[in-house]
Amino acid sequence: MDGNYSSTMPQRLARADLVIFLDMAGWRSLWRIWWRTIKHYRRSRPDMPKGCHERFDWEFTHYVWTFNKKKHPDLLALLNTYKRPLKCLRSPKDVKRFLAGLEG
Repeated sequence: MDGNYSSTMPQRLARADLVIFLDMAGWRSLWRIWWRTIKHYRRSRPDMPKGCHERFDWEFTHYVWTFNKKKHPDLLALLNTYKRPLKCLRSPKDVKRFLAGLEG
């Protein structure tokens, strides 16, 4: 599953057999948003439907910037209430190591 739609998180977690939490630093997320916006501004990204053009969004930027302070504690508390394996990946290196482990 993907996303931060907290209203449906309990239902989705109940069906999960493993939770992979990409627990990245806020600055890294912002950098990636800004880079993606600059690279694809006013064009459709390859991973998006045609006609869905990249744009800069202050509201989304603010949400990402404040996520770790406002939303992170509650999300982590919710994740820890489920008796499912939880894998926290905190860096691109963590992601690469995790994926490399799946290949073997």
